[in-house]
Amino acid sequence: ESGAITEWNRQAERTFGWTKEEVLGRRLAEVLIPVSMRGVHDSGFALFNTDADPVFDRRLEVSALHKDGHEIRVELSVAAIQNGDTYVANAFLRNITDRLQAQAELSASEKRVRDIADHIPALIGYFDADQKMHFVNERARRLFNLEAGRDYDMRSALGADLYLLHRPYLEKVLAGEQVSFEFASLGIDGNYLQANMVPNVGKRGEVRGFYIMTFDVSELKRAEQKLLELSRSDALTQLPNRRRFLERLDEALARSQRSGRAMALMYLDVDTFKEINDTYGHGVGDEVLIGFARRLQEIVRTTDTVARLAGDEFVIILEGLHEPQEAGLVAAKIVAAMQEPMALRDHQLLVTSSIGVAVIEALAPDHESAFVRLNQLTATELIALADQALYEAKRAGRNTFSLVHA
Repeated sequence: ESGAITEWNRQAERTFGWTKEEVLGRRLAEVLIPVSMRGVHDSGFALFNTDADPVFDRRLEVSALHKDGHEIRVELSVAAIQNGDTYVANAFLRNITDRLQAQAELSASEKRVRDIADHIPALIGYFDADQKMHFVNERARRLFNLEAGRDYDMRSALGADLYLLHRPYLEKVLAGEQVSFEFASLGIDGNYLQANMVPNVGKRGEVRGFYIMTFDVSELKRAEQKLLELSRSDALTQLPNRRRFLERLDEALARSQRSGRAMALMYLDVDTFKEINDTYGHGVGDEVLIGFARRLQEIVRTTDTVARLAGDEFVIILEGLHEPQEAGLVAAKIVAAMQEPMALRDHQLLVTSSIGVAVIEALAPDHESAFVRLNQLTATELIALADQALYEAKRAGRNTFSLVHA
């Protein structure tokens, strides 16, 4: 009843620093209980003197004092049994400082992980094998308006439309495969997103669920598109370069073969361009090429392709012609437009052009043999025909055009 210590084992000596001889007979409160807690301790022992319950059993976590004065967190189990008119209390104290420290470190670690996840510019989540949501970061919670304490599966968390974009990849990740895919944003952050799904595989190889991290890759996509455009554009004139021209020529041939409509390829160069460079310098020569490219674009339709191959060599793809003669009319229009002198720095230069035109004629339904020929014609062959026509225009004295039929 008084709280006097009657037994003290070796573990107690190691934990609290007091020897058995030092504590036997002394009150537990004055040896182990911090001053601030002694009132609570004494009121607890007063419960032993009640007649309400002959058995008193408690377990709680408390602070205890070491002999040197520092506090130790312990788990205290007290069992009091009535023996006649008195109570005998058995107190078992277990040092839980290390456990509490480990728990605190784990809690701090979990908080750091969540803080990191909440500040990463990505949507992060974890779903189990049944697609039930167990974790999402703050960015995803705000974006999808997810309510705390409410249960979500992947469909209810993402919404039906976005879930449908992910569904083809769920079977793969739940089979243990790591997957990555890109998709349009459907109105959420950014314009283009990349999702990465990683399976959570147990020790026996079973897939317990999967992690998903989704990044906004819109800026990356725009940069990639810009690089793609640069790789297909001529740096000086901003026209499509040889690479892009060849792609468009293949596309134009395929459309012509499907529709049976006439098309033409023009091969042009600037007459006496070497003399312009030698006389006025390469700076003026570059201005000539820029002005030449601009005039070509002003003459043809926006649906036609004007490209620079190299040096002073240019090409034009004319599609959807009603009559083969249209190609000749366009070539004549270009020759006429070049008769107007170019104003370049302090010079007025007459810059003419020689043009070779290769025409693929329109096909009537009964022109089976011509249709076979058209399907066999390659881009390389068409370029060779246009180049041959350009050679004929030069032989004719330049500043003119020559036309051949494919």
